[in-house]
Amino acid sequence: KKTKAIIFMINLTIADLAHVLSLPLRIHYYLRQEWPFGSALCMLCFYLKYLNMYASIAFLVCISIQRCAFLLRPFRAKNWKSRYDVCISTAVWVVVGLCCSPFILMRSNSGSASQNKTCFKDLPMRRLDLRSAVSMMVAAELLGFLGPLIIIGFCTYLIVNSLRQRNQKQQSTSSTRKALRMVRVCTGVFLFCFAPYHINFLLYLMVTQNIITNCVAIQAIKLKPELLPQPTYLLLPDHGVQAAAGPARQL
Repeated sequence: KKTKAIIFMINLTIADLAHVLSLPLRIHYYLRQEWPFGSALCMLCFYLKYLNMYASIAFLVCISIQRCAFLLRPFRAKNWKSRYDVCISTAVWVVVGLCCSPFILMRSNSGSASQNKTCFKDLPMRRLDLRSAVSMMVAAELLGFLGPLIIIGFCTYLIVNSLRQRNQKQQSTSSTRKALRMVRVCTGVFLFCFAPYHINFLLYLMVTQNIITNCVAIQAIKLKPELLPQPTYLLLPDHGVQAAAGPARQL
């Protein structure tokens, strides 16, 4: 039977495609060091990266929860309608879209994108008070990474437990094995793509907001993006890991 997670997978593909379509403009900017496409398109490309990342995280969570729920409650799966997934997907896009707007607000307070032909990591970053900076870090790390990681991990644990019980009763089926593979893949993809980014984002924000001011600590935070997995490299903060070492060069 066709997988019930097809709607979420389609939305996951759309989220990735939206970011991929903006990559040629990023490549042009980093090769030419000039942004001739205007402020609006600059902020749209900047926004799409965060929308892609957090929408992808949300849909991976949806896939894991659905697989777990349908494996543990198979009768509920038979009565589940595709329109429910459509409604959930719509809600995900709306919520994630609104939650990603602060990333634009932190960068769009300057006219540099239209006057100086700069974009992405070269846009000035608005300085936040300590409370706002801490709140943003907690929200991004807790809601955007740790929370989803816990949910996906818990779903994996429940599915493994369920499969072990079925194996003991000699009732293992190909569908349960496929469900296990799907959730394991979700967990692996999640960690592979998003863990390095959120570690770097946390440290970068602490440097730019002067929470970390020690020169040695700033130098230690500096990363080599090319050493990271390619999906992670594409999701690195636009402010760049190189920028994290900027204050250290001034000390």
